Amino acid sequence: MIAEVIVLRGVSSLYSYEVPDILLEQIQVGSPVIVPFGRSKASGIVAALREKETALSLKPIIEIDPKRPLTRPDQLVLTQWFRSHYLMTPYKAVQTVIGTQKLRKVTKIPETLRQPAPHRLSEVQKAAVDQIRNHAGFGQFLLHGVTGSGKTEVYLHLVDELIQQGKTAIVL
Repeated sequence: MIAEVIVLRGVSSLYSYEVPDILLEQIQVGSPVIVPFGRSKASGIVAALREKETALSLKPIIEIDPKRPLTRPDQLVLTQWFRSHYLMTPYKAVQTVIGTQKLRKVTKIPETLRQPAPHRLSEVQKAAVDQIRNHAGFGQFLLHGVTGSGKTEVYLHLVDELIQQGKTAIVL
């Protein structure tokens, strides 16, 4: 099997590596890997897997990187979109989409931190949420207020409502 890998360096293309037999059962799209790159090793992310179709000799993946989490398929799709839309390197696209989370050691999140405690909205915030929620069709809304006045809480409250309905949202 061949893995197309996003090498986490400033290079402009994906690189092909052979998946060693010992990793065949574990490797998947999104797997964090360590690969040979020039005279050194580099971190990477498996962007695609395909059957070996040629007799071309490829360097093998060294190992799955235990310090990095799996990259989700939706993150890889967004990374590809950023690459093509903004003409950036695969690594820069990964940095844009995923940020620095890839550089942190994976730790288990305590159950108490998984569900944030609900915040009570002020009357002004409730009015803003109601006005936005009751708007029919597409619309744009700008909340005005000083830093710390609770604008972000209004956005997050509305995003939470969308997620509860099975919809998605992006907050930039």
